[in-house]
Amino acid sequence: MAKSVGVGKKLVDAGVDLLSPKHSFLSTFLLREKKNPDSFWKPYLDMLPKDYNSFPVFFSDQEMKLLEGSPFAGRLKAFLPPYYV
Repeated sequence: MAKSVGVGKKLVDAGVDLLSPKHSFLSTFLLREKKNPDSFWKPYLDMLPKDYNSFPVFFSDQEMKLLEGSPFAGRLKAFLPPYYV
C-alpha cells in the first residue's frame, strides 16, 4: 500500500535505490496519512507517542551517566550506536 501512493509511488516510479526500503516506504506513508484528517489510520496515528524522550537512544550524556553501574547500562550498550559506548 505504501508503495502505491504519494511519495512511495514517486520513489518506485523514479527507481530510487533505498538503503532500507520497507522502513522508507512505511515512514513516508505514515507521515502522509498523519496529515490526512480522514485517514483510515487516524485512530492509530493519534495514539502514537508524540516524542520518544524515554527511549534510551535519545538519552542525554547526563542520563546515560546515571545508568553507569546498573545492569541496564551493560545491556543497553549492545543496542546503542558506537558513539554512546
